[in-house]
Amino acid sequence: MSYDVIGDLAGYLNRKLDVPTSSQVPKQRPAEFITIERTGGSSEVGADRPGLSIQTWSTTEAKAYELALAARLVLLECWQELPMVIRVEVASIYNFPDPSSKQARYQIDVSMVTRL
Repeated sequence: MSYDVIGDLAGYLNRKLDVPTSSQVPKQRPAEFITIERTGGSSEVGADRPGLSIQTWSTTEAKAYELALAARLVLLECWQELPMVIRVEVASIYNFPDPSSKQARYQIDVSMVTRL
């Protein structure tokens, strides 16, 4: 059995930040939301090391950045409530406006170690 880090993190961020969170941009975009995608990583027996991109979307750059900062804090503490998460490291936070919709967006690059 594998661990669904994206599903678990989506539920966790939604609960902690009260912001819709999923692996895809919602068809009906709320004013603020968060997306999570796996962008790489490696696995071995008993452990997974996902590279994740967490994107915070909002109506202004300032609000998207504020949401990114709040998400970073919550992510760094998630191992305390998600028993499959062993370690979390935030590598960077940067402005990443969506070229299609022009919506304000920040991206958080995260590395984790999880149990399988």
